[in-house]
Amino acid sequence: MKDAALFHPTLPETEAMCNHSKTIFRCNHVQLSEKPVRICPVQSDYIAGVGSEPCDEVRSHPLITLRQPSECGYCAEQRTALDQRFREAKTLIAGIKAILKRSYGMVVDEVVEVDVDAGTEEAPVREGEEERDIVPELDRVQEFLRKKLAAKDAHLMMLGNQI
Repeated sequence: MKDAALFHPTLPETEAMCNHSKTIFRCNHVQLSEKPVRICPVQSDYIAGVGSEPCDEVRSHPLITLRQPSECGYCAEQRTALDQRFREAKTLIAGIKAILKRSYGMVVDEVVEVDVDAGTEEAPVREGEEERDIVPELDRVQEFLRKKLAAKDAHLMMLGNQI
C-alpha cells in the first residue's frame, strides 16, 4: 500500500487551471496547498518560456481534498486561549467562594441573649416570629406568576390564566 502523502490521483486533463490539494479542517476552515498537484498547460508553457503569463487560477479537485479531524492552527490557538481564560476565571471564582465561605462562617445572624443562670432551657422568644403569625406565608409559584403577569411584556409570555 502506498503512503498517503506520496499518492497523487490522476486528474482529468481538460481543466485549464492548476489543481491544488485542499484540506478541510474540523472547524470548516479550508487550506489550499502552495504548490499545485498538477500544473495546467498555461503554467507549463510559462515555465518552458513559451507563455507570457503564469497561471494565477487556483482550483481544487474533489479527488485531492482531505478532511482533517483536527482544528486549524488559528482555531486551536483561539481554543487554547479561551480554555486558559476559563481556567483563570474558575480559579478566581473558587477563591472568592472560599473567602465568602470563611467570612459567612464567622458572621452571627442575630444576637440572642440567654440567661446563664436559668434552670429551664426554653427557646428565647424572637420578635420576628410574631410578624410571621400576622403576615400569611405567600405561595412562591403564585407570587412568581403574579409578578410575571404584571410585567410590561407579559403579553409576549405564554403563561395563561394561572392565578
